[in-house]
Amino acid sequence: MAAESKGRQRYVVVGGGVAGVSCAEELARLSPESQVTVVSDSPLIKAATNVVQQSRVLETFDVEQKQGSYLEQRYGNVTVLAAHVTSLIHKEKVVETSDGRRIPYDKVCICTGAKPKLIAEGHPRVIGIRDTESVEDFQRKLEDARRIVVVGNGGIATELVYEVKGCQVVWVIRHTAICHTFVDEGAAVFFLPHLHDDSGCHGDTAELRKRTKYVCEGVGEGREERGEGEKERIGSALGPDWHTGRQMKGRNEGPTHVQVEYEVEVKEILTASQVKSRGLQPSKIGPRPPEEPQLGYQWPIFVALTNGKVFGCDLVVSATGVFPNTTCLTSSAGQTESSARKGVWL
Repeated sequence: MAAESKGRQRYVVVGGGVAGVSCAEELARLSPESQVTVVSDSPLIKAATNVVQQSRVLETFDVEQKQGSYLEQRYGNVTVLAAHVTSLIHKEKVVETSDGRRIPYDKVCICTGAKPKLIAEGHPRVIGIRDTESVEDFQRKLEDARRIVVVGNGGIATELVYEVKGCQVVWVIRHTAICHTFVDEGAAVFFLPHLHDDSGCHGDTAELRKRTKYVCEGVGEGREERGEGEKERIGSALGPDWHTGRQMKGRNEGPTHVQVEYEVEVKEILTASQVKSRGLQPSKIGPRPPEEPQLGYQWPIFVALTNGKVFGCDLVVSATGVFPNTTCLTSSAGQTESSARKGVWL
């Protein structure tokens, strides 16, 4: 990466995650005469520290959560603003923020990450799993759940189905086998018995790993600094050990039952009244816990699948991937034309 040397450049980096902070540090190092402004949703940023070059293409580093002043103290030409970007006006080359600032730029770097695709946006019983906060929200809601529906066949969905205990699980996938992202159909057959195995290595018992273990330090720091309008802001993506040390248990006792629905997708999310009015019959799964009757129409949410089945449940986990977190940019004035082509004018 080579920074331009045509006078004093004004760089604006949108995003305070590892990508945004690393970008700002590199710009500050390569172009010390330029002004670098980092706009982060939170006063806290995520920085890569203790970087060690292990080989020509391999580095090791730690990810730490720090105050924005950390960057300002290290680089005299870096300014960190704790605000939410509301619009990007490309014709004026200005970034507008939630606190009323207008930040001019010559070049802008978009490091806003991604957000989960949700089957039903805004539904209180449909959640996406992406960052630490969304996992904690899922844990709280799972405690009272008797049955959940997990939609997706990627890494997070697979780990989630394996780790969840104490409730019935309906796993909805559009492939012919589970773990489609990682193994072929023949190998996937050998994993099926483990979905019902409550004596395996789950949670804290699975501590032996032949690879580097990743943990999140300082979880919860800085949350009290978030304003009322900042609840929808998202954190950094989960690492491979996101479920370590977490108890994911529903309200049922006895063995866990997982039912996989192959080669289907979610048709729509329904209420009990909608299911009744359409004359649909809730599908049953088994074996059910002896103390739990089949609730029929009494479930708080229903999932209609493309194979005609309708499952009632307490919670729907949408683990169907992510999309770029650029809504605030594509909805800006002057971005209409580019938004239709899924792009952003800079």
